[in-house]
Amino acid sequence: MTVITTFQEKQREKRWKFERRVLRKVSLENIQRSVRLFFQPILSFEVFTHPYLIDQSLDIAVEAYLLGAEYSRFGYFGEDEKSVLFRCERELKELYEQLESYFHLWVKDDCQYAEYEAIVAQFLYHWWKKGYEEGGKGYRLRLH
Repeated sequence: MTVITTFQEKQREKRWKFERRVLRKVSLENIQRSVRLFFQPILSFEVFTHPYLIDQSLDIAVEAYLLGAEYSRFGYFGEDEKSVLFRCERELKELYEQLESYFHLWVKDDCQYAEYEAIVAQFLYHWWKKGYEEGGKGYRLRLH
C-alpha cells in the first residue's frame, strides 16, 4: 500500500530541510551582537534591556538570512549579486517596512529617523548578504 503525499507537503518538507541546513551556520549570539552593533548608536540603552524589543530584530534578521540563502541559487546559475538582490526586492522591502515600523516608536528625533532608516537598510542587507554567501557555498558544494 502506498502513502499518498501532496506536492505541497513535499515542497514544505524540502523547504524546512533547506532552512535547517542553512541555519546551522549562524548562531543566535552573532545575530544579537549585530543587532547591538547596528542599533546601539540610535536606540537608548533601555531598549536593549527589554528582550521583546530585540526579538523582532532577530526574527527579521533570520528571515533576511533565509531569503538571501534561498535566492543564492540564482547567483550559482550565473546572475550577479545586484540582479539577485533586485529579484527579491519586494520581500526585502516587506522586511524593511516591518522592522522600520516596529522601531519607529523608539526613535525620538526626526533627525535620527533618517539615520535610522539607513541603519535598518544596512542591517537587512548585511544579513541578506550573509545568507546569500552561505547559500552559494551550499550550491557550490552541491548540498542543496
